Amino acid sequence: MNLRELSTTCTDPAGVDAESFLDRTTPAVQERLLWLAVLRDAIEDFQKYLITNEPVQQIVHREVTRWISSETEEPCSFNWVCDVLGLSASYVRGGLFAWRYRVFLARQRGRSKAAVSDEFCHRCGFSERTSVILVDGS
Repeated sequence: MNLRELSTTCTDPAGVDAESFLDRTTPAVQERLLWLAVLRDAIEDFQKYLITNEPVQQIVHREVTRWISSETEEPCSFNWVCDVLGLSASYVRGGLFAWRYRVFLARQRGRSKAAVSDEFCHRCGFSERTSVILVDGS
């Protein structure tokens, strides 16, 4: 399941009984939406601040990279958040680091980060860049 599908399962009423749909305040739904927002923000920061000259943004990127790279299973860790959301942490991590590698290769060839993001979205079947997966920060 990718983040786009996960986001839909958190907000789409399809397959949910009427009572559950109307009661979006259930702790399970709230917790899932919270951890989805945490992961989404981390991915956005990882991508948005990959190439920056601003010291604060560099620190944010370094901290997010450290969080994503961590192999710990403690509560609130990257692995734990992915597990709560039903995602493979190694798959998400691998995708992010592969994206980062492609950005660096593309920059060596003179392509922008946005062009790499467009290509990545196209290969994944997305019709346009979305804040769920990629951030246009170039």
